Amino acid sequence: MPKLPNSLSILLSIFLMALFGCSKEYSRENGQADGGQRVAGTALYSFVTGSGVCSDAAATGIFKTGVNVTGTAFLRVTVNVSQPGTWTMTTGTVNGITFSGTGVFTSPGRQTIVLPATGTPRRDGVHVFPLRSPQMECNVMVVVSPAAAVADDYYYRMTVAGKPYEQHVREDNNYIASSGVDGVEEVVAGAGIVYNTRDDDPVPPGITQLVITKALLYDYFNVTEAGFTAFFAKGDYPYATRKEFVYTSGITIRWQDEQGQIWDTISGDQPGSSFSILSAEPFRDGGGAYYVKVKMRFSCRLYNQETGAMKQVTGGEMTGNFGKI
Repeated sequence: MPKLPNSLSILLSIFLMALFGCSKEYSRENGQADGGQRVAGTALYSFVTGSGVCSDAAATGIFKTGVNVTGTAFLRVTVNVSQPGTWTMTTGTVNGITFSGTGVFTSPGRQTIVLPATGTPRRDGVHVFPLRSPQMECNVMVVVSPAAAVADDYYYRMTVAGKPYEQHVREDNNYIASSGVDGVEEVVAGAGIVYNTRDDDPVPPGITQLVITKALLYDYFNVTEAGFTAFFAKGDYPYATRKEFVYTSGITIRWQDEQGQIWDTISGDQPGSSFSILSAEPFRDGGGAYYVKVKMRFSCRLYNQETGAMKQVTGGEMTGNFGKI
């Protein structure tokens, strides 16, 4: 699985992959480039792999819907050169963005390729870029943030083991209302209130993040906008459960606490817990992408993914965006 850029700023995509394995994160374009992706030149080289990832490729810069990235964003990847020579690499265009570059390797060994970005992102969400060397092919995921949300319009609040937490999305606090989907025909839709970091910068101490996913939405690429909205109809919903590698449809909540520990609902039972959708309002962003703004209310048990410890959650609320992307 490709290395994820922007560290925990894409907590949503990490949570989705943790829930359903190393499947791709799909944009509405299904992660497909425009066919322009290619590799050329006389050099021979391969991506450096390790820790279960195909490469260490990572995007650098801020990617936001409607904001041109030319000259401000790059993709870096480490390669192992076996034969020096010229190289040319391009990802093709995905979601209005292209990474491409050319150069010369003068010696063998590990070296870093830098591919400047050009273009303007059309939609937010997680978008998959194909990356090829003469000897292998990988994917790298780039997260595009939505246009700035109205202050205090998106938030979460809840009381965890008697301690209150509340976080709002504001233009001056670096939080974003993130969204994404995972899967192909059967997908999981997710929304989150997450902190937007640059590159591989760690999330600052004391930061908390919350992600809610809803499963499963069937026949995704044939679902109409009305059908997507109906998936978030007002009402009560069960929490998803897991038995070995089998997951049921339902809600999963994941939370990162101020110490960086990850807690979720799917790692244990949920007696007496509840989850309700209070409202669902469809809209389009500036790039024409379709979203549903959903207000949710919940109580649950959160389980630490490492230790199995449990914390009771009461008075939970979140307003976030689920995108048909």
